[in-house]
Amino acid sequence: QAAKVSPVAGVGIDYCVIFDAVPGLYLLLDRDLNIITANSAYCRATLTQADVIRGRKLFEVFPDNPGDPAADCVRNLRASLTRVLAMKKPDAMPIQKYDIRGADGTFEERHWSPLNTPVLRPDGEVAFIIHRVTDVSHVVRLQKEGVANAELVRGQIKAIDELRRALEENARLATSQRYLAGIVESSHDPIIALTMQGIITGWNRAAEKLFGYTAAEIMGRDVALLLPAQGDEKKGLLARIAKGESIGHYQTQRRAKDGTLRDVSLSLSPIRDTSGAVIGVSKIMEDITQKLLSEHKLRRLEADRSYLADIVESSNDAIVARSLDGLVVSWNRAAARMFGYAPSQIIGLPADILAPPDRKGESERMFKRLKPGDTSVHFETVRVHKDG
Repeated sequence: QAAKVSPVAGVGIDYCVIFDAVPGLYLLLDRDLNIITANSAYCRATLTQADVIRGRKLFEVFPDNPGDPAADCVRNLRASLTRVLAMKKPDAMPIQKYDIRGADGTFEERHWSPLNTPVLRPDGEVAFIIHRVTDVSHVVRLQKEGVANAELVRGQIKAIDELRRALEENARLATSQRYLAGIVESSHDPIIALTMQGIITGWNRAAEKLFGYTAAEIMGRDVALLLPAQGDEKKGLLARIAKGESIGHYQTQRRAKDGTLRDVSLSLSPIRDTSGAVIGVSKIMEDITQKLLSEHKLRRLEADRSYLADIVESSNDAIVARSLDGLVVSWNRAAARMFGYAPSQIIGLPADILAPPDRKGESERMFKRLKPGDTSVHFETVRVHKDG
């Protein structure tokens, strides 16, 4: 009930409703790791109901998956919560595999990025722990798919090796060659065959799609045509193949017919004649352009966010962010020095808590001027320090 009472006289805000509507995934625990409550987003993600889990032990509701002998999520989470109670500081955990039990009792594989944050009493002791998680299961699945694709490439290399040995053992060479060519031509991955001098002798349909050259245009030409710049890369790779070495997942770039560069992962293996001598190279490619672009965008976004957050936090000016409904959502160190409130004491409270009685509603009036599209509003006023 106390959560429903605003510290500002005359303003009624139901913080329970706000907590339940927050899109992030939040669970509130007491010092004994009993569940006090969870918001709707958390319950949806964990296949639970707040009324059912409220008051129960955390690890009774969320046990390890008994079907996974390697499961260590309960141990890891308990250790993190113990650190929070002892150190009275937030504890960020690495990504955890923590399977969720469904209504039928079966467990669904999930991966989470947890952050455990203490809520301190006035005497400095921990009153509650906020357990916030982000569901990163889709990211982990994408990573696993990438590993699966790599396994598929290795499987294809092995298949081509087996076919090559069959050619060596088969007296009917022409029939075997047609058989191999059919497999290569129907592959979804670009496959290129080269002589030991780097002349292209094989070019399947997937290679046509990736680089834009038809087989008639490219066959008999030097593979250097696809290299983005002159250098020793071709020479070095062919030298390794000549020694009988196979090269797996070599990441580089190749130039398409229209001049665009494609990021590719190469797997190369030697082609041998019936005597075992290396006479050429089989090259399987995977187009990873979009994958690298997505990874770059994600890293850039994370770097930009961190950079901007550091600028705000280190500014000598007090910088405060408020939500559309007038609540403080960000409070930097300069604001803490200027007004005396720590971030944990003011975030979530109405911004008007700083306004003297004769200026209540002033910030809201200024804020309304921004809604039509004004980029900023500059005005001089008076605000109240925590000590009055």
